[in-house]
Amino acid sequence: WLQHKEGSSDRFMLWVGGSAAGQVLECSWNQLLPLSSTSAVDGAAVTAVSTSWSGRYQLLGTADGRVVVEGRDASTGTPNGRRWECAVHDMQEGTVRAVAMAHDDSCLITAAADGTVMLLKNPLGPASADAAAAAAAAQAASDSLPSTAEEVAAHGQ
Repeated sequence: WLQHKEGSSDRFMLWVGGSAAGQVLECSWNQLLPLSSTSAVDGAAVTAVSTSWSGRYQLLGTADGRVVVEGRDASTGTPNGRRWECAVHDMQEGTVRAVAMAHDDSCLITAAADGTVMLLKNPLGPASADAAAAAAAAQAASDSLPSTAEEVAAHGQ
């Protein structure tokens, strides 16, 4: 399977069967080797791939009903180490046909061959990204505060 990566003129996602089943490669027409790789669970065949609107999440669905959400750095598209995977659909008849993230990254939507559609709160949570940004802002603010008695005295003048 081949899917053009939205927002990019030279990037595409590639996933195949056989001995490479369960791998999704992000590739560029301008690079010899893949830019990144995402693995499904236990080498299950990947049947659906999507990237969130924000670019913060790579989504995979598999032939055995599992869904994988992998966190990505929004500016580079590279994995950031955050990952969630779960058997969301029936493992016998629940081949995942589609995965998508809501425009605000709050919800994960999946559809399977058994006719089920699931709507789940984003397991990696946009709140996590908001919390990280808030923590970084708090750290930056505390870094600008005076830390010695001399700095306090100078700051008060």
